[in-house]
Amino acid sequence: MERRYRDAEQAGILGIRVQRMAVSPSGWFDPPWELATTRGDGRWLKLFVDGGYRCAMRLDKGGRDVTSGFLFYRREELAELLVTAWRSGWRVACHAIGNLGVETCVGAIETACGIPPDELLGLRVERAYVAGRLVAASG
Repeated sequence: MERRYRDAEQAGILGIRVQRMAVSPSGWFDPPWELATTRGDGRWLKLFVDGGYRCAMRLDKGGRDVTSGFLFYRREELAELLVTAWRSGWRVACHAIGNLGVETCVGAIETACGIPPDELLGLRVERAYVAGRLVAASG
């Protein structure tokens, strides 16, 4: 697919702007551990904080927290990965959909920004559909 977009762009027939993003060579949802040895040179890396077919959610149900879905990183682990990516020259797009995924992502960004990288190139949060705390109806 990457080749097809590039060919269309070079031929002048790609009618939209397409932002290409690298993901882990071992799979979309796998951590890109090879970052430490790969230069991003300003390219974008996409990290999936949650998602797949079930985003990470936190619900208040009858006064207790209930979580569901898939969360791929803990806050500290994601913060470390962000700093490693920045120091390797990557811009980072974090894919976070559910409120627990978004909370984890924002917390990791907060932690990572307290660790001075050599150069902070760029960061964005993608999807963020459910950003607030949800309360489930009881009964």
